[in-house]
Amino acid sequence: MKSSSRVKQKLHDALTEKFVNSIPSQNARDFKCLSNLAKARLSHGKANQSRIAYLIHPSKGRVETENGMMEICCNFYQDLYNVKPIDTSYWSELFEDITTLNQNDIDLLDRDITAGECFEALKAIQLDRVPGDDGLTIELWRFIFPIIGGHFIKMVNIAKDKGHFHDGLLNGLLTLLKKESEFKGTMKNFRPLSLMNIDYKIITKVLSSRLKKVMNKIIHHNQIAGIPGRTIHDNIHLIRAIIDHHSRNRIPLGITMWDQEKAFDRVNHLYFFEVLREFGFGNNFINMIKLLYTNSIFTIKFNNILSEKVFFNSGIRQGCSLSGYLYVLCLELLLNLIRKNPKIPGVLVPGSQYRSLVNTILQNDETNIEIKTLAYADDVCTFAFNTNDEFETYELFKKYSYASGGKTNDTKTVIFWISDCLDPPSFNAKIEREKCTFLRIPMDTQGQLPQEEIDKMSTSFYKIPNLCWKKEDCAFGLIHLESMIISYRIKCGLTITNTTPKIWTFFALPYVGLQLYKYSPWLWTNLIPHLHDDKQFFSDVAIHTAKWLKRGGNVINNGNDKSIYWRFINLNIYQPPSVALADRCFQQSARFRHRNMYLISKDHLPL
Repeated sequence: MKSSSRVKQKLHDALTEKFVNSIPSQNARDFKCLSNLAKARLSHGKANQSRIAYLIHPSKGRVETENGMMEICCNFYQDLYNVKPIDTSYWSELFEDITTLNQNDIDLLDRDITAGECFEALKAIQLDRVPGDDGLTIELWRFIFPIIGGHFIKMVNIAKDKGHFHDGLLNGLLTLLKKESEFKGTMKNFRPLSLMNIDYKIITKVLSSRLKKVMNKIIHHNQIAGIPGRTIHDNIHLIRAIIDHHSRNRIPLGITMWDQEKAFDRVNHLYFFEVLREFGFGNNFINMIKLLYTNSIFTIKFNNILSEKVFFNSGIRQGCSLSGYLYVLCLELLLNLIRKNPKIPGVLVPGSQYRSLVNTILQNDETNIEIKTLAYADDVCTFAFNTNDEFETYELFKKYSYASGGKTNDTKTVIFWISDCLDPPSFNAKIEREKCTFLRIPMDTQGQLPQEEIDKMSTSFYKIPNLCWKKEDCAFGLIHLESMIISYRIKCGLTITNTTPKIWTFFALPYVGLQLYKYSPWLWTNLIPHLHDDKQFFSDVAIHTAKWLKRGGNVINNGNDKSIYWRFINLNIYQPPSVALADRCFQQSARFRHRNMYLISKDHLPL
């Protein structure tokens, strides 16, 4: 009791001192008052704009009352987060031949949580984030943790002994984010986001920081979500190269983009815990994850109204630093099934037909460079040449669903058929032939951004202030969108080759590209970066880049996310705009028509 009283007194004194030191002057108070009134007015306006006017009930139809809509929400999420039936007889097939952790990694994950780790986790959590249902902010936690840190660790250890946390730590506030698609009044138009209390976030941040260090050892390189050294650009540029290669060589190919309904929310917890055991995680780590997922409840916030408590009995909680890693672990078993199934086809990376080059780069004759699947979290794509390929892959998705509680969304699964000489087989999935969207990037049958997407950007970008700026000579600068896209590809490629594992470096490989350029000059123009082989440069940009790097220049300037390529473009290849392009971009805005614009000369850009 005395110890508790001393801690309370320390907190009281510290908070009082902080309050006294932060008391502003009268002018500052007046200014802040007006500022708060303005913010409140804006927030009120936004709340009214984002208010949901109606929902569709499965049997009653359109419902507009607050109580009626809240009932629809609660019923939907209670059903979604109820325990999903699974068939454990499929587990043995899924758990076969998976990579497991070594003892050093197990020891790293199993060690006790320390106050130092917790404080580092606190400092890593971004400020100004919305708090959980207890209302305590990250700023407050950073201030008081040096006082209560020891007691926080004691609370965690008591929970481990008792098998549960205290009431409140696992309470979540479920907010609903409206998806970008057209709103049709159904709950499927929303994406749930869990707002958890900071004490919960501290624990999960510590565990995720540890887990991040071992993920690349047990997750195959074709899953790129959240794994250090892998980026979304790995798969984007790889799929672009595959599309371009098959299109130019007129090799028919179907790229299947699988959609899984509520992928994170349907994972059965029994399956989830068994996955951790099969990967070789230690008992301490698994038990801590169980503590975080047992007896968890949440409240739904809908139109600024809070629901009654709803139990979280299924799924991986989104909005948590652990969630991405945990889901990737659960899905890896499906991806492993696909990779090792001889009935499912793969494709070779363009250039891998030159085996001597592959061996030179990878220095391993046994390296399998055939690609059967690419994944970014739950966004999974596979390849199909005929209906049997689609059927065999679908059967594996069904097995995964039976084992885990998942569900494949047949109506949203799409096959992008690449061929101008052969009609697609009678696939069950919807077929696209002109364009597709891969990881939210539109692509045509050459792997390029479709012209209509560039046109949309060109005709509307004047609305975005950041794309138009005043230059030093009092003229106005205007970003040329095609050059922006090209330079972004180059920048991403440079990032890829600096950070990715060796085999993925090969997939985006400029050095292999340079060698293959002798055989197929067109092959690597669709990839980046363009580097220098002492004989030839691919573009003016590459020349400027090489000079810049040789002089010791950096990719990132002054901590800003601006590539060196933009520096070269700004300095070297501006010219007065063509009348046609200026009219095309600014015909909707009279204020720009008589300005001195500068555009980038297309003749000086990479192909």
